[in-house]
This record gives sequence, structure tokens and C-alpha cells, in this order.
Amino acid sequence: MKCASCDASINDGARCSGCNKDFGFCCAGITEQGFRKLGNERRSTWRCLACKRDCSPCPPKQIDLTTIMDELREIKQKVLCLPGLVNDVRILKTELTEMKESVDFVSNGLDVCSSRLTEVEKKLPELETVQESIQRFCNDLYSIKGELARNDQALRVNNVEIRGVPVRKDENLFAIMDRISSVVGYQVDKSFINYIARVPLFDSKEKSIVVGFTNRYIKEDFLASARKKKSM
Repeated sequence: MKCASCDASINDGARCSGCNKDFGFCCAGITEQGFRKLGNERRSTWRCLACKRDCSPCPPKQIDLTTIMDELREIKQKVLCLPGLVNDVRILKTELTEMKESVDFVSNGLDVCSSRLTEVEKKLPELETVQESIQRFCNDLYSIKGELARNDQALRVNNVEIRGVPVRKDENLFAIMDRISSVVGYQVDKSFINYIARVPLFDSKEKSIVVGFTNRYIKEDFLASARKKKSM
């Protein structure tokens, strides 16, 4: 490809849309970078210096009074809309102000939440320590409950349930037990009894007497005497 101005061989250049000739960038009066920045549409309409000189300006447009009046009327119509536009701008400004206040309120709320979250994060190690303490306490509590259950079961081994004794007002259970002991032929001293109480029977209005002896041997001797008395 040769430059139409200096006839030098060129690899790249600008093509005139008027004479359809190729020019080197130096002869075209434009830098390669400037030509690239024109974009496809403007590059396709680019003209060389000669074509630009040959292109005569368009004759001035004749403007009469009627045209001027029509344009003035059009401008007047547009000006009449300005008060409405100004009012719309005021409304929009008010709405933007309210929106800004809402955003500021939400932002302040987020700041407060962020501050509280930071405080909670600082207390997390303490909460974890408390949780560990609670877990140890629960484990100890389960252990104590198990021990109490085992102790209660051991104590029940020494219990004797006596049924058929009518309930009387202001009764003395120790005196009743003393009379029962006399009947079965085995004297039970108060020191042999851990506790004695009335216990309601399941699905019945009657109450039995439960006697907890201090040890299993006294219980077995008492029951043996009662069985012996019953068989006689």
C-alpha cells in the first residue's frame, strides 16, 4: 500500500472517504493514536486535507419572521412547563431528604447492632466458661440423683408395709407399731425405726403404714415373727 501524498510504501494509514485514497499518518495530518480514537463511524467519514478544502460550506439557511415566531411560540410552551418542573424538583428534593434521614436512621441502628455484637463476641469466652461450669454442675447433679436413687433403693430393702390398720384422727403411729409388735411377738423399740408414715394405696382411699427399720436383720426378724403368728 502506497501513500497518495508522498508515494511511500506504508503498512497502515488513513483512507479518505471522499477520494477513497490511502495516506500515511504523517501526510494525513493526524497521529495513528488520534486516528484510532475516532472510532469506526468517524473513521469511515474521515476526509483528507484536499477533500476538506474542496468541500464547500452549505449556503446559509434563510430564516423568515414566521419561522422565528414559531420557534418563539415553541420556546414559550416549554417555558410554561417550568413551574411544574420546579415543583416536581422540590417534591423530589423533599423525598430525597426523607430517604436520607431514613438511611441515616438505619445506618445508626446498624452501628448500634454492630457495637452490641462486638460486646457479645467479647463475652463469648465467658459464656463458654459458664456453659462448661453448667455442664459440670449437671453431671454432678445426675451423679447425686443416681446416688440418692441407690440409697433410696437400699433403704427400701429395710421397709415393711402394713395394711388393714384403719386410719384414726390424731393417731400415734409409734403406739400402733408397739401394739402390732406385741401381737406378733417381736418387740420393736423406737431406736430400731428410721421412719414410720402413712402411705396412700394405689386406686384406693385406704392408707398403709410403711415402717423403715434401721437394718435388714430387724426387718427379717419382725417378718419371721409375723409369719409365725399368722400360721398359728
